[in-house]
Amino acid sequence: MSSKPTQTRTVDPFAEYNSNVVNRLTRMLTQNDNVLLSTNSLRLTLDSTAPTTAVVVQTGTVFKDDVLIEVTADHQVDFEDASHYINAAGGGGGELGETGLYYVCLEYTYVKSRPAPDVDIKILKPSQRGTYATATSLLLLGVVEVAVSGIANRIVADPFTDYDASIPANKREYVKFYAGTETQLPVHDTFRDPSRIVYDSETDQFWLGYSDRWDQINAGSLINIDTTNSLAIGDLAYIDTNGEAQLAISTAVATRAELAVLEVGLEADGTGQGRLYGVVEDVPVQALIVMAVGDVCYLSSLEAGTVTNVKAITGGYQNVGKCIAVNASTIDLLFIPGDFLNITQVVSDRLLAGASWTLSGGSYYQDVDISAIGHLNVVVSVRDEADDFMIQPQDIDLSVANTVTIWMPAAHASILNVTVVG
Repeated sequence: MSSKPTQTRTVDPFAEYNSNVVNRLTRMLTQNDNVLLSTNSLRLTLDSTAPTTAVVVQTGTVFKDDVLIEVTADHQVDFEDASHYINAAGGGGGELGETGLYYVCLEYTYVKSRPAPDVDIKILKPSQRGTYATATSLLLLGVVEVAVSGIANRIVADPFTDYDASIPANKREYVKFYAGTETQLPVHDTFRDPSRIVYDSETDQFWLGYSDRWDQINAGSLINIDTTNSLAIGDLAYIDTNGEAQLAISTAVATRAELAVLEVGLEADGTGQGRLYGVVEDVPVQALIVMAVGDVCYLSSLEAGTVTNVKAITGGYQNVGKCIAVNASTIDLLFIPGDFLNITQVVSDRLLAGASWTLSGGSYYQDVDISAIGHLNVVVSVRDEADDFMIQPQDIDLSVANTVTIWMPAAHASILNVTVVG
């Protein structure tokens, strides 16, 4: 089987005009790089007829040596065919002779010769990967792993990868499309600006042009922040007094969830990122909690950074959104963080009779500790235990922190039951 896919090339050497000059017009897109047109161009997939020994290079467009090349039909690459290898004789004869990572590459060099050069799809063996960086005729299409299966070397099942993890610079390269740039966003022009994507170099922001206005892209949804404090992608976090992200937990207003970690890193170089609202993947779930799609999610009060579908019945709680997909120990979350809400607390106390009252300024008082409630938005009721009548004290005083002071004109002769709700 030939290593040459079905192809068209624009413009071939020795065309009827000066093709190497015409071809340079492609640099308006490529910036003089050898690149694939889009993410789906010349992508690898398993060959259904020989899934352990062959792959298929799908159709697509590539720019190589300023030539626009289109592969117009799916092309089989046979790993057991020595002719599909680069320098097969020097590398052991081909035919899956090694285990490890194989490169499937497009091979083409623009040369003014007759017949005009055409494109081949070739394989680099694991032992030849180091030569890729200096091989100017090659463009990486995908990386295929081969391992021992039974008594022979065989292709490891899909998916294939777009780069070599051990040599990250060896990867698929694409056309780098750019948005337009403005020095200071101009006043919106209803004829010129609809559908424009603009980068404003003064504000360092992107803008999308609608029919009648500019709208900022991702305005407020992403922030750069230090996320190196034992955080992982997907964790829910809050911003501490140093401006750094910490694991959120539903035990206090100050530690409520304010963002979800997107990237672990530093604010200064943009490697640390958080999302303030929107879809967040891989959010960890509190241990022993079983989530389902559609569940309302709450920030956990037991395991920092995680979510639960069980609403707290004491203390406080924070609704952080809704589960939209369930993974193993994580979920995909529609992150819409609500405020931290205190659950209504009830404090009861018995104010003893007689000597338990303290004289001050001609009146008598006793204190009730309401620190469990933690705020002054309370309702106070007083019941006389002797006859079960509700009574109105002389005064109810909240001027002392975490305290309700009950004032009476005289030391009450029977026990009073005080209930504080807040």
